[in-house]
Amino acid sequence: LPILPPSLDKAEWQSKLKNNPNLKLAILNEALKANELKSTQAAQYPSITGNAGFNYQRSNFDVETRGKGVGTSVDYYVGFALNFNIFNGFKLKTQTEIAKIETEIQGLKTEQLEQKISLELDQYLENYDQYHQQFEMSNKLSKIAESTLNYWSEKQKAGLITSLELRNYQKNVLLYQNQSNQSWYKCFQQWIEIQSICGIIGE
Repeated sequence: LPILPPSLDKAEWQSKLKNNPNLKLAILNEALKANELKSTQAAQYPSITGNAGFNYQRSNFDVETRGKGVGTSVDYYVGFALNFNIFNGFKLKTQTEIAKIETEIQGLKTEQLEQKISLELDQYLENYDQYHQQFEMSNKLSKIAESTLNYWSEKQKAGLITSLELRNYQKNVLLYQNQSNQSWYKCFQQWIEIQSICGIIGE
């Protein structure tokens, strides 16, 4: 069986929750709502617009004494406008209030999600430690049972015990091996869940 870490640092794994895909999406949505609110609020303030350009003209004309002549003129212009949003039937104010509420709601959703996955991670970490301890204990008992079986196998060859008695020792080995494998599998399941909730699997 692949070797699993004997213990996991809770603080370290909690810090990795920022990579959770659902939490990333919630934080992104929260940022978008905040930007929408800023855009709505910006419409309340005066705005300045400006434009600039030039006109260029060229003309040919006849001069009686000197023949043909060429004339050019260039006109530059610059304009500015200051726009005020004086009254629009409270529509802008309503939009701003709605944007504020939506931003707050999204913030609460993000906070709730973060708390939820944090609690889930704590549970997975606790389960992992529990199953890993069970695995280590079952593994030790399995090795002891194997040593005991080897001892009594020699006794059975010498005729000191019957094959029926030896079978009980063989059953103990199978029992502890099965317990060890089950504990490892449960521990491995928690290990996968921990990596998944922290956004590590699939990177």
